[in-house]
Amino acid sequence: MEGLDFPTTAGELSRSLGAKLIGDSSCPVERLSPLDRSSHGDLSYLNSRKLLNLLPKVAGGVVLTREELVPEKSPLTFLVVADPQWEFSKVTAQFRFPISSQNGISDQAVVHPSANLAPDVSVGPFTVIGSGATIAKGTVIGSHVCIGDNVSIGERCEIHPRVQLMAGITLGNRIKVFSGSVLGSDGFGLFGHESSDIPLEMPQVGTVVIEDDVRIGVNCTIARATLGETRIGRGVKIDDQVHIAHNVVIGASSVICAQVGIAGSSRIGEGCVLLGRAGAGDNVTVANGVTLGACTVALSNVTKPGSYFLTPAAPSKQATSMVRYMRRLPEIWQRLLKLEARLERSETTT
Repeated sequence: MEGLDFPTTAGELSRSLGAKLIGDSSCPVERLSPLDRSSHGDLSYLNSRKLLNLLPKVAGGVVLTREELVPEKSPLTFLVVADPQWEFSKVTAQFRFPISSQNGISDQAVVHPSANLAPDVSVGPFTVIGSGATIAKGTVIGSHVCIGDNVSIGERCEIHPRVQLMAGITLGNRIKVFSGSVLGSDGFGLFGHESSDIPLEMPQVGTVVIEDDVRIGVNCTIARATLGETRIGRGVKIDDQVHIAHNVVIGASSVICAQVGIAGSSRIGEGCVLLGRAGAGDNVTVANGVTLGACTVALSNVTKPGSYFLTPAAPSKQATSMVRYMRRLPEIWQRLLKLEARLERSETTT
């Protein structure tokens, strides 16, 4: 996609993607559109036979699709590729809104003299970068960001406005952190002692390590470790409003959906999926390849891959049976009352 400017034509886009073109090579590509709203100048994609019924309603434009989904006769222009969604995502990346229009370091940013920024790093206005911080090439920092002392940020990262990266944490390469997220705040470590009638706070002196290609959504919090590190593995994708507590380890390529909460010292395996409002209790280990359904909480170790539901988390087959029987409880209760009444009548007559 490098070197391709928009608006463009179907022919130019075909050459850039290495796609087979069917139709008018001069058809313009100016905008992106869902298939059911596509018109002249739009690019959309078709990835499923279930949506073929939409094609006769499309008013025009260019459609990315697979060979077997191209109709025999159509006024539309098609770009034929092996994976339409993947190719469409590459085009979509060219249309993303920039984090900041700032090139270079804003005059309104505050950068400590000992911070080490690569020459092509961009820093938005009202951002503060602490002493000893290092930021590698190609990284873009939005406005009103706070980067603490001795923070290390790798190459081609995106740090969106109003993010706070607390002192001493490490971010790898190609990481996206969206607005309002706080990384490296103190973990919630409390303990009791005879000298005090209120819980005491354990000092949190560990760090946070974010490996390459991680996405962290809006308003997430990732706490620093009490000792050692809180670690987010390579390629983990985190949705909005997620809390990850101190000393948690999340394995590579896991997906953490909105409003998930993971308690201290838990370990989530590789390739796991935690759906909305799912969670894990203190010191819980979740095996590789586990899916926790929405609102499911693992209160003890989950040792085998598979899908789990309910709280405490139960394998999906068992959970389905439990729900089915729970729905029958009112009926079972009424039957029990009738049986008790019959027994009472039988006892009084004997």
